[in-house]
Amino acid sequence: SWSSNVDVLNVQSGLVSASGSGSGQIKAVLGALSAVADVVARYKPQLVAEPNSISMPVGFKIQLQVSHLAQDGTKTNVTENCKYVIDEPLIVRVNGGGVVYSSNETGSTKVQAQYSGLAVDIPVTVTGPDG
Repeated sequence: SWSSNVDVLNVQSGLVSASGSGSGQIKAVLGALSAVADVVARYKPQLVAEPNSISMPVGFKIQLQVSHLAQDGTKTNVTENCKYVIDEPLIVRVNGGGVVYSSNETGSTKVQAQYSGLAVDIPVTVTGPDG
């Protein structure tokens, strides 16, 4: 049998998964034999964009918020520290503050926010004035 001494660690058939950041012990028991292992679970650093996809009419603007999720689970707003790369700059542009502006061109593109070696892609669709 398998067990964990904390809620953040789950064990099924010997496979350990984590539902968050934390540490604990995993215990395996087979008859009279047992073993204990110390386990540390950390978040994988990542960027998260809100909204995570955009659909807007021509001549419109939307504010992005980009957050960095650190290994310890802390969330930091890095919107103004990101570099923004656009696949189709004729469709949208992004200023240093994370505001996405649509042009008068309709179509689909991707905005990529980059920060500290990480990236998040935001799909963008620009529609005509009537949607």
